[in-house]
Amino acid sequence: MNGETGTPARVRLTFADDASFIVDSTVTATATVLDAEERPVKGTTVNWTAEQGQLDSSTTSTDADGTTQTRWTLGPKTTGSDAQSLTASIEGATDVATSQAVDVNPGPVTSIFVQANRDTIAVDSSATLSIDRLEDANGNRIQNLSQYTFTWNSLTPDTATVTSGDPSTSAQVQGVGHGAAQVTVSTGGAPKAGLAAIQSASGAAADTIEIEVLEHELRGVWLTTTDSNVLNSRANIEEAMDFLAEHNFNTVFPVVWNNAATTYPSTIMDTLIGRPIKPEFGGRDPLQEVVEEAHERGIAVIPWFEFGFAASFSADGGPIIEEKPSWAAKDKDGNLLTKQGFEWMNAYKPAVRDFMMALILEVIRNYDVDGVQGDDRLPASPVEGGYSEFTKQLYRQEHDGQDPPSNESDSEWMQWRADKLNAFGQRVYDEVKAVDEDLVVSWSPSVWRFSFREFLQDWPAWINQGFTDLMHPQVYRRDVGAYKETLNAQGPSRVGWDEDAIIGFYPGVLLKVGGFVATPENIKTMVRANRKRGYMGEVFFFYEGLREFDADVAEALKRTHYRDPAPLPFKRASRH
Repeated sequence: MNGETGTPARVRLTFADDASFIVDSTVTATATVLDAEERPVKGTTVNWTAEQGQLDSSTTSTDADGTTQTRWTLGPKTTGSDAQSLTASIEGATDVATSQAVDVNPGPVTSIFVQANRDTIAVDSSATLSIDRLEDANGNRIQNLSQYTFTWNSLTPDTATVTSGDPSTSAQVQGVGHGAAQVTVSTGGAPKAGLAAIQSASGAAADTIEIEVLEHELRGVWLTTTDSNVLNSRANIEEAMDFLAEHNFNTVFPVVWNNAATTYPSTIMDTLIGRPIKPEFGGRDPLQEVVEEAHERGIAVIPWFEFGFAASFSADGGPIIEEKPSWAAKDKDGNLLTKQGFEWMNAYKPAVRDFMMALILEVIRNYDVDGVQGDDRLPASPVEGGYSEFTKQLYRQEHDGQDPPSNESDSEWMQWRADKLNAFGQRVYDEVKAVDEDLVVSWSPSVWRFSFREFLQDWPAWINQGFTDLMHPQVYRRDVGAYKETLNAQGPSRVGWDEDAIIGFYPGVLLKVGGFVATPENIKTMVRANRKRGYMGEVFFFYEGLREFDADVAEALKRTHYRDPAPLPFKRASRH
């Protein structure tokens, strides 16, 4: 330009068309100074100021084309609007200036922040991982996550597997083995094509997430009405659930049926004998209180039908046999069947079976429980029984008119009665599962072979015939050596039950009975014996033993085997 030009009237500020505005990157800015007639003005001093970042030159002079340049290294932080501003002004002319804001993008991804909906999972359960945010080296948050492709990988496939979601901003981690699972996630370049040259490196960022995969364990305790006040008030129940949760127990077995009475308002018992609940619980519903307080703390509730087919204890049959004398079981002398102080109903009579089944269904239909439990009296009947006229006639029908053997220990006669009890166990299982397939069926018989010899409980068949979820033989031994010896005698190789046919085998362990209270050392040794044999849990008889001597047993367990919470070995009932 050789013509005369006038006084600078305005400044035009531009950047190259292909400029990439990324934090900490450098761009060239061009200022063109024009007079009032849009002619370039030579030799004009331009002052540069940047809101963020650094300038190579803060003062430059225009050339013959009226242009001048400076290099601007953008600041490290994006603002709330992702914009930074550059201003070019004419020295000596305060009213001639221009500013331009540019959208500034974060730098390459250097940090991936992941959220997990759980930091611990169990074997066979899962957690969801999701990308929370991406940041560059300066902590700038990167938007548009859905435009990135993320790659998930398990570094510990024997502990957990990982499956990418669609989109890949999430993934599922599945526990397969006990231990610390490590999962990595990485991403490549930025989503905007204009940034690809700078942010194109594959695996530009990676993060490792750790999730603890816990071993399933059943840590249970029976809640009784004998020598215990835990069910006597809601306050007691609440305090007990707090205590158990604090000590990492995860299952309670509250008694719901004993001595011709229930611990919940029962329409069936009201109809039968005019007594809907144990008198001391009148006006309350202890079972509902246990369910609410336990579930609030993540503890499963499996009601325990303690008396099973026993009608009463030291009461000559009690109100049930008084009301229904035909329900009485008989020994071979025709007397009311009595063993160890318990008086028994006839477990082979359909009306008695229907009554017992109705109680079980009443509980699972009316309460949000996790399963049901029978014990050494359900399904069971003393070997001395089976001599009521009804049962003898049933035997005759199936044996060409022959009478049952007078020897109650005759092997065929024992097995015939045991098979009838097994059939009731199968019925319980089928009818419970028909209400909710996730309800668990738990049995706690006497130890083998005592269970069969004395009470016709053929519990290995209960497992092998497929109507058992949880098995808890009552390995009630005060001495550690006797406990280990008895425990060994219950094993699958000794007794012949199928380990794959049940959810788990969790022995019953004696904590307290009468004046006896187990020592912390003995209990720890018994639990260690269970784990050594692959039995991942136990059920303690009974709750009050955990509170003796300043809760020394519970505290000892929490310091050792129960140090961390453990996931349940079964799925909670679907109604939760």
